[in-house]
Amino acid sequence: MYNFNSTYTVNLTGVSGPVANVTLQIPNDASGQYTITLTELVIISEDRNTHYLDDVTATLTVPTGPPAAYACFTPSDSTLTFYCDNLRSTRAGTTYDLNEGKYGQPDWRSERESISQVVFDETFEQARPTSTIDWFSGMTNLKTITGMEHLNTSQVIYMNRMFYWCSSLTSLDLSNFNTANVTDMSLMFYHCTALTSINVSSFNTASVTNMKYMFYYCHALTELNVGNFNTASVTDMSYMFDACHALTELNVNNFNTANVTDMSGMFTGCSSLPSIDVSNFNTANVTNMGHMFQACKKLTSLDLSIFNTANVTDMLQMFLGCYDLTTIYVGRGWITTAVTSSTGMFLDCYNLVGGMGSKYRYIQTDAAYAHIDGGTSNPGYFTEKTAFLRGDVDCDGSVTISDVTSLIDYLLSGNASGISLDAADCDKDGKITISDVTELIDYLLSGRWSINDEIITVNGVTFKMVVVEGGTFTMGATAEQGSDYYSNEKPTHQVTLSGYSIGETEVTQALWQAVMGSNPSHFTDDLNRPVEQVSWDDCQTFITKLNELTGKTFRLPTEAEWEYAARGGNKSQGYKYAGSNTLDEVAWYWDNIPSQTSGTEGYGTQPVATKAPNELGLYDMSGNVYEWCQDWYGSYSSESQTNPTGPASGSYRTHRSGYWGSDAVFCRVSYRGYINPLYAMQSRGLRLAL
Repeated sequence: MYNFNSTYTVNLTGVSGPVANVTLQIPNDASGQYTITLTELVIISEDRNTHYLDDVTATLTVPTGPPAAYACFTPSDSTLTFYCDNLRSTRAGTTYDLNEGKYGQPDWRSERESISQVVFDETFEQARPTSTIDWFSGMTNLKTITGMEHLNTSQVIYMNRMFYWCSSLTSLDLSNFNTANVTDMSLMFYHCTALTSINVSSFNTASVTNMKYMFYYCHALTELNVGNFNTASVTDMSYMFDACHALTELNVNNFNTANVTDMSGMFTGCSSLPSIDVSNFNTANVTNMGHMFQACKKLTSLDLSIFNTANVTDMLQMFLGCYDLTTIYVGRGWITTAVTSSTGMFLDCYNLVGGMGSKYRYIQTDAAYAHIDGGTSNPGYFTEKTAFLRGDVDCDGSVTISDVTSLIDYLLSGNASGISLDAADCDKDGKITISDVTELIDYLLSGRWSINDEIITVNGVTFKMVVVEGGTFTMGATAEQGSDYYSNEKPTHQVTLSGYSIGETEVTQALWQAVMGSNPSHFTDDLNRPVEQVSWDDCQTFITKLNELTGKTFRLPTEAEWEYAARGGNKSQGYKYAGSNTLDEVAWYWDNIPSQTSGTEGYGTQPVATKAPNELGLYDMSGNVYEWCQDWYGSYSSESQTNPTGPASGSYRTHRSGYWGSDAVFCRVSYRGYINPLYAMQSRGLRLAL
């Protein structure tokens, strides 16, 4: 609907002035003339006398023609508004075309330093731009962008320089962006120096070829979630995170770099990062690594043992200014015969073994790197380490369909000659099975590993967070639940989730004690049992302290996240319980605990991970202890949902999974329990999400 505001003047004896602001709502496809009648007008004249009119008529002409996309700048409020309608000629302010095309720059750039606010009108939902190049480039005073949900990016191909030098923006939520067709994201957030948060976690980057300078000089960012990026088509990652000074964590281990040729300056100036995991990087096509880790001041070690540098020609100042770096691991793929530029490679690496002192301070080309290529001596700058490339079963340095063949041959014959069993364990479960074939094929089709777990140690206690790849599933009492379900498990409904991580096991007493310094549990003879006798509020206190210790943002899973993970995520086999239709295989519950007599050995909780895991490698998602979820309890809706978090408020918090004293019906993947969040009982514990 369009809103038209018009002012009409009525002339009376001794009275003159505007009498009304008229608003008409007219359908988008309307045109022609409309007659309006204003009734019961009250007019107060300058002499403070009151006059009455029965009615006044006027006509309003609606512009004709199809809607078109354009932008309008109004200097009075320094606002640039995007519309898609047929009212361009009626707009107050200066209007501009969008200038589609790879090299087109928007004409409103002439106003860029005057713009402090950008608004996307709801009519802009009709627009289908193919390029957003330079849309906000150089808007150094831009502080807010509203109505971003009305920007449909489904047909956008080019997003390069979109937010270039928006140095006053402090946050960006781009969770609604559809980037499936985007090929270029270079310089997209270049010099957004005030950005403290940016949501790009939902980006589909499968078609992107260029990420050069993408986050350059976003030096206020402390967190950046790019773990879901599909980089299979990317060729240029140069200076991608350059000068992200405040970043303390960066997960790039899932990047598929098989087509990347330029990694120069990729992590330059990431001076707060304590570690960078590049152990999955395929660098076979990379030619430039100059400045790659320059000024990463807090790094103490780098594992480059997977790197293949046979085609690299530039290693100029590659590790310059890595003050705390003591060890660089390289493997047999570290071949530097093609390198022609390496001056200053180890300059100011004060603690690097063999890489400092007067002899090495200004290392020139020939002496600047070590050849570890099957015989040439290693002068001491590096520590040699055997490495493998996940999925490279046939050990030819790349992951291709031939690796699938080699893996299947091994499973059929048991002959491991000429293959790497480490590389063959694609799903990282410590075994070579048919699931590794599935994982490898998924990687070749999608360009990313679905399994990329994280091992975390807190005060000597280690635990694993398992990656759950996003997807869509049916939540609630689905067909495999038979007639066992309860009414609150209906109606079933479609839920779409973004990727996340969830604890491999329930939080153990050992981990709780390492974080809190005490153990509230009733069954305490084995610290590998799940913690229990913790309320929902206790869990929040624990998570807060855990986040302080790790610098991460752990939380409880939502109900939807818990059920999706319990069902096996996108590897689900449709089981009734978490990992099986036979509950004894995967759960501790009343019928199989070693003793049903209180006070005797075997009564109560059992050590975690002593039953079989589900499809995602998660243990005890059925039974052992109920697991608190983040949500308030509420009824289901039949409507499809994306990343649901439950009601905004309530009296009870939800819990899932069943416990050691449960009947089987409570251990089903769709069972929902709820209780007062203040209650702490021997049946309730927690599992972490991230």
